[in-house]
Amino acid sequence: MQSMEDFNEVQTSLKSDVSVRQKMIARLASVGGTSSEAMIRRMLGSSISNSLACDFNWAGKGTKQAFSQTIIQDCMFAAARQYDTFFSHLDFSNTVKRWLRYAPERVGGVKRTPTSPVEI
Repeated sequence: MQSMEDFNEVQTSLKSDVSVRQKMIARLASVGGTSSEAMIRRMLGSSISNSLACDFNWAGKGTKQAFSQTIIQDCMFAAARQYDTFFSHLDFSNTVKRWLRYAPERVGGVKRTPTSPVEI
């Protein structure tokens, strides 16, 4: 998904048709990874562009949309649970939060600076 329009279309189709939702979960589960966290990062990277990810944060604070309230997030968690049945929603949300937080850097925008200057 490259734009918010694409994202909203996918959301609508997932909301209206259970078979589409099952196909999405199966597609996301097939992404794979060496760990649950790697799998989630790969799912996010393969389904959402970095520029679109800049429009989201987990809770929807500020001017951004809440990723935690989306059906796509539910599908990703269901796919992650197929990979690891003991994977908690807390671990899932922390991984997604971290991925969304650094989306502007992956686009090539804001560079992070150290929080405290290094003294020599």
